Amino acid sequence: MITTHYKKEIKHMLIKILSYLFIVLFLWQGLNILHISLKRQFLILSDEVVKRNENLWEQCLLLTGKQVKTITTLIRNVILWLLKKKSDEQLQARKATILHNVVNHLNQNLSQDLQLKTINPATTGGVDVWVYLAHNLDTNSQKELEEYFMGVLAKYTNEFALDYMHIEMNIGAGWVAKFDVKIIDEASYNRMARASKVETKEEFEDIDLW
Repeated sequence: MITTHYKKEIKHMLIKILSYLFIVLFLWQGLNILHISLKRQFLILSDEVVKRNENLWEQCLLLTGKQVKTITTLIRNVILWLLKKKSDEQLQARKATILHNVVNHLNQNLSQDLQLKTINPATTGGVDVWVYLAHNLDTNSQKELEEYFMGVLAKYTNEFALDYMHIEMNIGAGWVAKFDVKIIDEASYNRMARASKVETKEEFEDIDLW
């Protein structure tokens, strides 16, 4: 039950808030009127054509409306940016967890399932996965490793997919198979785009130039 003293405190707080809002509104409109008046005087002094019969308050209301629209748009954009930032952070956190699970799976099963020699356990920084190979792989072995990774990743998520895998010599780490993982739509689009480029190139090479 709300006591009389508590009711008085709430009433006093509301009056205080309304008073602050009234003061802010008064100052806001005062500044707008001052701005319009100074602008009008400047135009007159500059020999610009000015409608002297224009209502000052109407102009003030129009200016206030534009300012409210600008402020509302700014607030909306800031809120959308914050929501996107929060969503991206959550997405990255989920991705890091999934890749950690994938790395654990690879370290436990990769060598046995593919008879593949590695020199160090696979690692992830939350963005991609590195598998440290004992040597470079031929084309068939690379394809087999890529398909194996895609299968393992699919066990842990339907939100992310492999974009591409490539093997390179890394100073201090030797041959490293790097798996770039992205959200499934982006990864699928990139893979299709690369496949399309390869097909186009092959078709161009098959054209008889004679």
